[in-house]
Amino acid sequence: AAVTTSALGHMSDSTFPRRWFEHDAEIPSLVGDLLHYMISEHHSPFFNSVLLASRGVAIQKPDGGARPICISSIFLKMLGTIATTRDGKSLSSMQYAIGKKNGHVEIIHKVRQFMADNHEYGVYKVDVSNAYGSLPRKVINEEVTSRDTTLKQYVRLVYGGPSQIAVYGHNQLEFVTLGEGVKQGDATSSFLFCL
Repeated sequence: AAVTTSALGHMSDSTFPRRWFEHDAEIPSLVGDLLHYMISEHHSPFFNSVLLASRGVAIQKPDGGARPICISSIFLKMLGTIATTRDGKSLSSMQYAIGKKNGHVEIIHKVRQFMADNHEYGVYKVDVSNAYGSLPRKVINEEVTSRDTTLKQYVRLVYGGPSQIAVYGHNQLEFVTLGEGVKQGDATSSFLFCL
């Protein structure tokens, strides 16, 4: 229950309203049991397809292009947060680019200030086209073999095979299969990318 409550603390109230837990202290324990079942058991292909299905969203870029991200279920968001926390990583609840006009400017100023205070460091910028989407899932699975058991289970569940993205528009619904890469909306994606 404490781990579940902690994972919820990393999420915005619009993603998962914490007030749902205020009236019944048993809910975090029940949700924790459900999450444990999801991550530790092998499930039918149908159950996996429902659990792993994500909603595809396109965020418009300044150049007119689209940045695709995947919105996972609340359960996968909690599992990803728990997995990285147990592996000793702390996820930031701050967003610099999504929903903030010129959010990247804040990052630039923070890096400049750090460099002014720490002359022994350098900055190297790399911009990889489709960086998150191009990571081979086989490599991701190999890289987590020495990590915490929960992270290994999470990666096996989410990135052990292809997953479906639901893309819908005006009176249309299509499913796209992703066989490579991490989901940009996944709580573990930045960590897995850096790993």
